[in-house]
Amino acid sequence: MITSELLLEDYRNKRILVTGSTGYLANNLIHMLKNVECQITRLARSGKILTLVEGKANVIDVIGDMTDPQLLKQILPQVDILFHFAGQSNISQANIAPAEDIRHSILPLLQLLDGCRQLSHRPHVVLASSVSLYGYPAELPVDENYHDKPQTIYDLHKLHCEQYLRYFSENKHITGCILRLCNIYGPGIDAHQFYNGLINYAIYCGLQRENIPIHGHGESQRDYLYLDDASRAFLAAGLIPDKVNNQTYIVSSGVSYTINAVIEKVRASLLEHRGIHVETITTDIETPSQIRDFRGNFTKFYQATGWMPTVNLEQGINQTIAMQ
Repeated sequence: MITSELLLEDYRNKRILVTGSTGYLANNLIHMLKNVECQITRLARSGKILTLVEGKANVIDVIGDMTDPQLLKQILPQVDILFHFAGQSNISQANIAPAEDIRHSILPLLQLLDGCRQLSHRPHVVLASSVSLYGYPAELPVDENYHDKPQTIYDLHKLHCEQYLRYFSENKHITGCILRLCNIYGPGIDAHQFYNGLINYAIYCGLQRENIPIHGHGESQRDYLYLDDASRAFLAAGLIPDKVNNQTYIVSSGVSYTINAVIEKVRASLLEHRGIHVETITTDIETPSQIRDFRGNFTKFYQATGWMPTVNLEQGINQTIAMQ
């Protein structure tokens, strides 16, 4: 089940393209669909870390560059729904090499959208974006009426991608919508780097018997969403193209916790379920984004799709630790 109204079986006979398919969110979505009789094309730059998918779904792997027009001519006509996850996810790296980040984050989507226009093929595109585009909100919770205030090159490039999607949607070359995600965590996320998420990195440190770092005072509030709930949001948006077309949605838990509170929940779960006791260590603030507060309001998306989160923070942390 995706929502009370939408079922995984509604994807039967759909032809689905997933970009950035080696990423954790894309991979999780694909495995949710593995027992549905559908066609899933996984598009990736490298096939080295594509995981085996066993089930009823017909999974086709395509290894190549999304900016290759010939490759797009080959695969796009066979697509009904396109989940676009590809892009550079390291904020610091985007700031260091912005021109290179354009090549990895903007050009692939632009080529995909323009490929649809040139082929006169109109798939439904669901674009992964980020609530970080709202900058440093003065009031919480934040809904879709809050003004965009991108603070980094990463945010600017995410915003450019959104604007291209809206342009091609408004001109009826595609249908499409944008899902702005809060902090995603859960099993399967590569957690040895801090930029892949506070919760997963804290769990990683704990399992390594290392102190868990807290950057700054640790009183910033964040909104955390479990990986399965995020995947269900994309699946819900993919099934109702006319209803969500040309819309931007916040996808979040609707609940915020301070960083200190989250770390304490991780420490308690590690002790209860693994018998591991770890301490915390305070470090300097890495970037201004470490002091950002955020709590999202997902009402608009709920009204459009019936989606709402099902896994609370304690359950999500416990499940993530159990599957490591």
